[in-house]
Amino acid sequence: MSLEQLMNISVVGAAKYEQKQQQAAAAVSIITRKDIRTYGWRTLNQALASLPGIHPTYDYQYEYLGTRGFGLPGDFNTRVLITVNGNRINDATYDQGPTGRDFPLDIDLIERIEFIPGPGSAVYGQNAMLGVVNIITRKGADIKGAELSASYQTAEVMPQERVTLGKQFDNGADALISFSGLQSRGADRFFEFGDTGVSGIAHRLDGENVKQMFARASHGPLSFDFIYGNRHKGDPTGMFLTDPLAKGVSVTDRRLNTQIQYNDNFLNDTLNVLGRAFLGRYSYEQPGFYSGEKTLSTGPSDWHGMELRLLSTAFNDHKLMAGFEYQNNTSITQAFKNFDNPDENLRIKSSVMRLGVYLQDE
Repeated sequence: MSLEQLMNISVVGAAKYEQKQQQAAAAVSIITRKDIRTYGWRTLNQALASLPGIHPTYDYQYEYLGTRGFGLPGDFNTRVLITVNGNRINDATYDQGPTGRDFPLDIDLIERIEFIPGPGSAVYGQNAMLGVVNIITRKGADIKGAELSASYQTAEVMPQERVTLGKQFDNGADALISFSGLQSRGADRFFEFGDTGVSGIAHRLDGENVKQMFARASHGPLSFDFIYGNRHKGDPTGMFLTDPLAKGVSVTDRRLNTQIQYNDNFLNDTLNVLGRAFLGRYSYEQPGFYSGEKTLSTGPSDWHGMELRLLSTAFNDHKLMAGFEYQNNTSITQAFKNFDNPDENLRIKSSVMRLGVYLQDE
């Protein structure tokens, strides 16, 4: 692309409405689908690591995103907001922003990635302290039929496959549905656990199994998204002080995010109205062993909410935006179960309601 073409790329995540990159009051970085295919990135974290000021880390369970010099170990990306088509993906249990294979969307279904560094909490609320990552997905018109994809990696003994169907119909309706899968045996790695005296090769303890589904439909001002991801990851490291090199220690993340959105213009295109309702569910399971005792840690959560945003260009040289967002985390449960010693069992249940109002004049 020429410099002029680069500056005219559309951006949504900077101010919650579509604008040209040169008009955005932020240092927006954009990664396109062509970039992803050219460099062969297979996770969101790998793609974002190509940007200045980003440093990724990986602990054999999750991939973490450090930005602007900050990347606290064990922070679960809580200070970076991850959205797909404007819908928050950070879960309600840990506020975790997934960027590795636990990210529920196949990277081949991404049209572009927008990264807006710096605090975006003024219009996004929590999680947007260090930056906002907004993913724009492909549409049925981009597929025009069917896509089949398969790959195999020898290092981790990992096949990967995807089936995508998409079409734009004569009446203007657009639809896409996709199914993806990954099965990895993982590499056999040598670990030494310091003063514990435990060391050895983690043989077939690094495996990973991923299942994903994505559906999108739109007609006129209405659109609908559905994302589901299920990842099971073996653990070779003795995470959270579990017994190291023990078989059966793993983490499982299941994510479901869906939204229905209305976006249309009124008053001779001087007023844009966006309304959306969303629903999310997250499930976490971590079986392990502590001094030989079998345990299970879980952290499921459910939430729903809505947002209304008005954007007016009725006044010369001004863009006035006002919005209201509501999210009800109806159920957040964290539990620890010791099958051999029930006296250690623990269960904490809570709920959180979050309200936000924002006003902007540009």
